[in-house]
Amino acid sequence: MKISIITASFNSSKTIKKTLESVKNQTYTNIEHIIIDGLSIDNTISIVNTFSHVSKVVVEKDNGIYDAINKGIQLATGDIVGILNSDDVFYDNHVISNISKAFKQNNNLDSIIGDIVFINNKKQVHRKYSASTWSPMKFAWGMMPPHPTFYCKKSIFDKFGFYRNDFKIAADYELMMKRDERVLRFLTVRMDADHVAYAEKRRAKLAAN
Repeated sequence: MKISIITASFNSSKTIKKTLESVKNQTYTNIEHIIIDGLSIDNTISIVNTFSHVSKVVVEKDNGIYDAINKGIQLATGDIVGILNSDDVFYDNHVISNISKAFKQNNNLDSIIGDIVFINNKKQVHRKYSASTWSPMKFAWGMMPPHPTFYCKKSIFDKFGFYRNDFKIAADYELMMKRDERVLRFLTVRMDADHVAYAEKRRAKLAAN
């Protein structure tokens, strides 16, 4: 089972090295790491080019983060697709292995979510999110799982479409809610014991979900 990880970047030189190392160090080997960069003017791409595990790199102007993510999904050749932001890292080296096991053990799964830990620029835990508390009913309250923990079969994107580019924010909410309406097997398994990613809180702003 191949798992595609999409990282959208723009002037991410301060953080993307740790993101790249986090993917490189995964014990699971059948990974496709795709970088979609929106014409960074710092040395983001120079850093990316030092990592041989990166499968594909696209450097061109985009219409925002959702457009960049959509480009990555369209390029992805993996069975499963997930997103790792350019300032996020996996909790440990076994995260993708755990995700693969979850799909292999549950053939009817379309997607899964996991736990996430938010940290500040001093590496202090700011907030924890547990997937064990999630229910699709929470969509009605405007709540959604953090998108870095959302891993979905590529075939679901092919069938139901991608992130809406006309949304500046909340396209991830709209996409997950749309799948919940159409796909009964959405979010039926949680990675309860396995934190999926750290999300870094920079400049005292809460990291976006």
